[in-house]
Amino acid sequence: TGGYGTTLYANPSNRFQFLRNYMHDLHGLRNDNLAAFSSNQSVNTVSKWNKIIDVSDINETQYYLNVTGIVIFNDNVGGGHEVAYNRIGYTNLPNYGGNVKGSGIKFKHGSGCPTTDPDCQDGVTTTSKLNLVHDNIIWNTQDGCFLSNTSGMRVYNNLCVNTIGACFRQEEDSPNWLQNGK
Repeated sequence: TGGYGTTLYANPSNRFQFLRNYMHDLHGLRNDNLAAFSSNQSVNTVSKWNKIIDVSDINETQYYLNVTGIVIFNDNVGGGHEVAYNRIGYTNLPNYGGNVKGSGIKFKHGSGCPTTDPDCQDGVTTTSKLNLVHDNIIWNTQDGCFLSNTSGMRVYNNLCVNTIGACFRQEEDSPNWLQNGK
């Protein structure tokens, strides 16, 4: 339905739910971190059954790495996010010179628990919850479908089609699980 900048933003939030939305043609102009839904320092957010089409910074080539359908920032405060059953894509095939830019789902600037913490198991403390990313369909992205630089993620049963970037990219040395990726 058109927009400029991030459409829904939860900062910080506990148990925010982003459900059954249809968002399309969201355009920014040199707008770093453009997204349909963005969460910062939140816990237990739920993003399900959304359809997000054409989130793009239409006049910029530098910031396409920060254009995302759904982005979770600073996930180092407890996790417990679930991103599921979403449809995120672009109507045109990805290309470096055109308007199709960005990624599908991204977890940014997070950090797992330190390995010196006795309660740390596979990057997650016993008080943290796993982040779940499952049953999403993402297509025609330039920077990949699922990107993570936080620990404690389980990514499974997703479909990634026509991407220039990786279907799943881990951006730091922290444990995550990729299962049944397609």
